[in-house]
Amino acid sequence: MTHKKSLIKKVKIVFIFCLGVILVGCVSATSKQMTANFGGAAKAISLQTELTLKSVRASDSNLLVSTALTDNSTVLELPAISPKDIALRLTLLSEISKYSDALLIMSSDVELERIDKASRELYGALGALNQTIQQTTNSTEPPLASNDLQLVATAVNIAGRWFFERARLDAIKTSVTKADPVIKKAIELLTTEIKKDGTWSKSLKLSLESDAKNLFKVAQSIKKIESRRTLLSEAQQLYDQASFVDGTFTRLNSSLEELKASHSALSIALQNDSEVNIKNALNSLSKLESEITRIYAFQASLAETGE
Repeated sequence: MTHKKSLIKKVKIVFIFCLGVILVGCVSATSKQMTANFGGAAKAISLQTELTLKSVRASDSNLLVSTALTDNSTVLELPAISPKDIALRLTLLSEISKYSDALLIMSSDVELERIDKASRELYGALGALNQTIQQTTNSTEPPLASNDLQLVATAVNIAGRWFFERARLDAIKTSVTKADPVIKKAIELLTTEIKKDGTWSKSLKLSLESDAKNLFKVAQSIKKIESRRTLLSEAQQLYDQASFVDGTFTRLNSSLEELKASHSALSIALQNDSEVNIKNALNSLSKLESEITRIYAFQASLAETGE
């Protein structure tokens, strides 16, 4: 009888252990999928925003050339843009993209070597983001304290060396949780400039319109009909692109705000995987993915306009 009770007790222990593994597996699968979805979406938005800022940087130089080509009676009001400000925000976007890509890989079913590399890249991107934010804001302290950054380093180091599901999930949880204030601050620094009727959008629009005017002037002096028609068509395309600038910046601003909200919702769900928190995170991720769809649709309309 004693032996039977002992056997039943062992069976119960094994059952409870197996149930725990199954539950952890279910939570892990959901957490990893949410993190992977966020990583992919965040990377896409970062890259698209980065392309737009590079256009702004180019437009600032083009305006100086364009001003020299216009007649003396034409006065262009050039928005004041600091090359350093654009460079710092391009760095922020680059590091957000690297961080997001690392999260995507760490949340995927890949070999340990790739997880190890992604873990190190995530830590590096987070550290670089921390420093760039401090440099951009001229703060005495970075948004993420050194001891918190060290916690991330320890967690990702374990995840990269050992192929344990729990270790990887803990690394993702620690990284996203500690990174949340950094991501929030980085996006706030981006959205203050990437907005409709902001200095940067005005610079890009003015550059496109100025180039269009110059092409029209050149076209008027050309006698060959085909050559003139080509230049007039190019000028019209530039005017069309200028008309879409406000829409581009509005769309990107909205996407960045949604990215910030999604990261916070993901952070909360990873800390406390309650049904409500997971549902909120999934809803937020769905909105983020919808923003990407809108960006691509908007770009498609721009491409059609340019044809």
